[in-house]
Amino acid sequence: MATGAGVSRLTIYNQFGSKAGLIAAVGAQARDRAPAPKLEGDARVAMRARLSAGCRLWVSDPALFRRLPQPDSGRTENRELATFLAASDALRPGCSIKEAEDVIGVLTSFETFDRLHQDGRRPLAQVVLILMRIAEGILA
Repeated sequence: MATGAGVSRLTIYNQFGSKAGLIAAVGAQARDRAPAPKLEGDARVAMRARLSAGCRLWVSDPALFRRLPQPDSGRTENRELATFLAASDALRPGCSIKEAEDVIGVLTSFETFDRLHQDGRRPLAQVVLILMRIAEGILA
């Protein structure tokens, strides 16, 4: 890795602490390419935008994301969307913010995307439609 980047191994360790630190930094930088959509307007539109943004990120480099450790599904963006859905009275009766957050975490995970996308055999738009149909389970 260091040689390919034109630096010494010591530089990598000084900058990232370890190989795991470097991998975590690469993953964070890759994920930052797709900021969470703004939460405004219709709740279903916000949900679809979040699912679409996640899918566009994952499809940008699936081989990279398969090799990176996946973050915990309790990301801030999931909590913010779940809270927005609750405030918009868009969650089905009995669905808590935590349940919605967990479902959103599953639906926006790389593993879920990768399973549905099937290395491009299923088009991206169809993956988003499938995810949105599953999301309907938490929506009012």
